[in-house]
Amino acid sequence: MKTRDHIRSSSQRRGIPEFPVMEKIEGIPVYYRGYRQYLKGVSPKENVMGSGMLQSLITSAILVYLARLLEESEYWISTNESGLRISDKTMLANDIAVFKRSEVPVKAIGKGYFTVPPVAVIEIDTKADPEIEQSMNYPSKKTQLLLDFGVQEVIWIFTDPRKIWLATPNQPWSVVEWNQEISIMGHSIQLDFFLREKGIIE
Repeated sequence: MKTRDHIRSSSQRRGIPEFPVMEKIEGIPVYYRGYRQYLKGVSPKENVMGSGMLQSLITSAILVYLARLLEESEYWISTNESGLRISDKTMLANDIAVFKRSEVPVKAIGKGYFTVPPVAVIEIDTKADPEIEQSMNYPSKKTQLLLDFGVQEVIWIFTDPRKIWLATPNQPWSVVEWNQEISIMGHSIQLDFFLREKGIIE
């Protein structure tokens, strides 16, 4: 009988991290938050991988917002932990990633990860295991890797506390409150007002 440790999936054969590994950063596996409960058989895979209600609704609202603003013929907007392969040792997952269609032609679309830098990446909280997150300063490390790869803007939306990290190449990073106006792909948004208007927060 095969155990979880002995199952070799097609994802592994393609070099894609196998659950409960969420990402790999410079060869170091980044596990999902709560992965130990999964390995013990206490918590199912879906409970470990799944986003909370607030995180998922914020992701959906921003996805729709971008889809309405950006020229469909010019950009792909990917979600659902969109895989990004930076190198053989670094493979990331993004909540929302915006790619130029010219960089990802239809004939290049397959089951593997994206291999070109997105124009923008938006992350809502983090699903990383807290110990790994703390040991490698995970959000900062991931942000720098994305910028070094060629991403033009990286935005982290944190729900507790309600903060937003903004990072662009060769510029100081900034941290702002939800009620401060920010720019996403050249379009201004005030997140607090936006989410209240959508009925996601009070």
